[in-house]
Amino acid sequence: VRALETTATFDEKTDEFVVDSPTLTSMKFWPTGLYASTHGVVFAQLIIRGTNHGVFGFFMQFRDENGQLLPGVEIGEIG
Repeated sequence: VRALETTATFDEKTDEFVVDSPTLTSMKFWPTGLYASTHGVVFAQLIIRGTNHGVFGFFMQFRDENGQLLPGVEIGEIG
């Protein structure tokens, strides 16, 4: 878990977390249920005011009420 690359940085201006998986090795891989799932938990390094507070789980919405991916969410087949 120490090498977890995904970050969740708190943006004080928007009062929200910006979740970023910046590299191929930081991407999240999920069984084929991802094609139907609307929500999930993403683990990320919590960054607030430039300080890393360790790993936290973030319950996130991936799809809207019509099943469409939300902006910034990408999925793909791994098998």
